[in-house]
Amino acid sequence: MTIFLTGIIFLFAILCIVLGIQFQRRRWLRLIAGNIFGDLPLEKSISVSQQTSWFMYLLGLFSLFICWWLNFSRNRMLLWIGIGIILLSCGVILIKAIKEWIKTGY
Repeated sequence: MTIFLTGIIFLFAILCIVLGIQFQRRRWLRLIAGNIFGDLPLEKSISVSQQTSWFMYLLGLFSLFICWWLNFSRNRMLLWIGIGIILLSCGVILIKAIKEWIKTGY
């Protein structure tokens, strides 16, 4: 069961990293919520994609950490430290995004 779960999480991690790379390259912008039909202007889509790419990278790294933890570690404290680091990183990026949103209106 652990191998099956690890495989699914690993595929999810690879998907997140690929999406992060594509968002960083300004491709696949219509996958971002609110832009399915190309409703957002290109410059707004690009700024949102840059922020979204960092979230995707962090989510991919966190998923890889969970894969490693499931197979090689039974230390619960290490898991909570990893979760805390990822949540703090996402919080910092989210606060920067909210400040930019308040400043520019987007």
